[in-house]
Amino acid sequence: MRALYLFCIMSMAACSSDPGSPAWAIDPIWIEPVDQDAVRGFQTWQVYGPGWDNGYAERHYICAAIVRIDGQPTECESCDVAWEVQTRLVETDCEGLDTERFLTLERLQLRAAGVRADDRAPYAGQSALVDADYGAGWEPYGWAWPTAVEQGRASTSEGVFDGTEPFQLQPTLLWDLTL
Repeated sequence: MRALYLFCIMSMAACSSDPGSPAWAIDPIWIEPVDQDAVRGFQTWQVYGPGWDNGYAERHYICAAIVRIDGQPTECESCDVAWEVQTRLVETDCEGLDTERFLTLERLQLRAAGVRADDRAPYAGQSALVDADYGAGWEPYGWAWPTAVEQGRASTSEGVFDGTEPFQLQPTLLWDLTL
C-alpha cells in the first residue's frame, strides 16, 4: 500500500512538471566597463510558463537565452550615463522559440535614484534607476547597483556608474510573451 501511495505522488509530480508554453520572461543584465566609457556584458532572458506570475516558482522555468551586449557611450537627457547597444545571441536552450525577440535592446541609460525613489531601491544609496530602449523609445527598466554591493564588498561608485566596476541591472517589469 505504501508503494502505491508513493507511486501516485511521484506520478502526479511528473505530470505537473511540464511548465507549459512560454508566457513570461525577465531579462537581468550584467555590465562591466571597458575602454573609453564603453561597456560590455550579458543579458540573460529567462523564460517561464503561464503559472509563473502567480508566485514566481522555479518549477515554471522553461529555458534561457544569453545575449552579449556591447555598448558605446551616447548623449542623453536627464541621465548620468547612456550607451547605444549592439546585441548578439551567444547561447540558448529555447528550442522552437523565436529568439530574435531577445535581440531588440538598442539603448540603456542610468540615472541617480533621487531621495524619493531611493526609499524603494534594492540598495539605498547605491542604486540607480535604469531606462531601456527596445526599439520603441525609452521605457523604465528597473534598478542597477554595483556588483560588489550584492557580494557584500565595498563599492567605490556610490550608486552611479563611473566606469570603475561592474553593475547588475535588474528589471522591475515582466515581459508578457503571449502578446
